[in-house]
Amino acid sequence: MGKDTYFFTHDYNARNDLKLAALREDYGMEGVGIYWCLVEMLYEEGGYINLSQVDNITKVLRTNTTVLRNIIDSILFKNDGERLWSESVLRRLEQRQKRSELARQSVLKRYERTTNVHERIPSNTIKGKERILNNKEIYKEKYGELSNVLLTTEEYQKLKDRFNGETEERINRLSTYIASKGDKYKSHYATLLSWSQKDKITPVKKVDDGWDF
Repeated sequence: MGKDTYFFTHDYNARNDLKLAALREDYGMEGVGIYWCLVEMLYEEGGYINLSQVDNITKVLRTNTTVLRNIIDSILFKNDGERLWSESVLRRLEQRQKRSELARQSVLKRYERTTNVHERIPSNTIKGKERILNNKEIYKEKYGELSNVLLTTEEYQKLKDRFNGETEERINRLSTYIASKGDKYKSHYATLLSWSQKDKITPVKKVDDGWDF
């Protein structure tokens, strides 16, 4: 599983829901499995599935078009002839987005309140260059959503070469972590490399809570 593995939970007695029970009565556990697979796909696609993909979905789920179409047209889902969606999935995606934004705002406020101004790099640091203080300390560029990840130009370029399109995401992840935990690292560059090794072993999971129909 990749490092950005998402999952959602649902009520442990979901099997007793009348709408799902009716689906099981008509199509057995195959129907239940197809239902949950469609729910997973809706989350992956941001809440909507294009119905032009029905044939491809049929092959992926190893079912037949008639069964899949009947489940799509059931009261468990909504569709307008072009797209398929679930009101419950849309509601939960919206709730997830709101929680994410609230968490981001909270971290920003905490960072602004607790960051020691003397620990910040001077605002007149020239982009693309490092300045030396007392022949020991190297000023580095500020990166990340909260401008608290310190990297030299060379380190940043190495990260881009190594992680390609994931570079900014990884830097922002460290930026948020530093602001929320208050941890200090001797080298943010080394920390990012260390985290990349850990990510290969332990996936980062994001949790959604509960389920309803």
